[in-house]
Amino acid sequence: MEQVRQSFAVGGLSEGTSLFEKTIDERKLLHGNNAVLNWMISCCKVKTDGRDNYLPVKPDRRRSYKRIDGVVASIMALHRVIKNHFEDTKSIYETEGVFIL
Repeated sequence: MEQVRQSFAVGGLSEGTSLFEKTIDERKLLHGNNAVLNWMISCCKVKTDGRDNYLPVKPDRRRSYKRIDGVVASIMALHRVIKNHFEDTKSIYETEGVFIL
């Protein structure tokens, strides 16, 4: 397992948040109509800082039952894809070959 640092600053998640929001708006999010993710998306709000930076807003856990953990995890994954973190990672099949049982 490799640790990948994530930035929770506005600029650190802005690209992923923007792409996730666009994917939802265009109805292109493929998630098998997962009821929990649908609920979390409905709980999520997005704030901007005036410089076109977007960030999901967490509901106050003390006053709300709403959660957005799945949304944030999806945004973080999109952010890593955008940054091509795994670009130079080789497939196990390129390095180890095929194992047949």
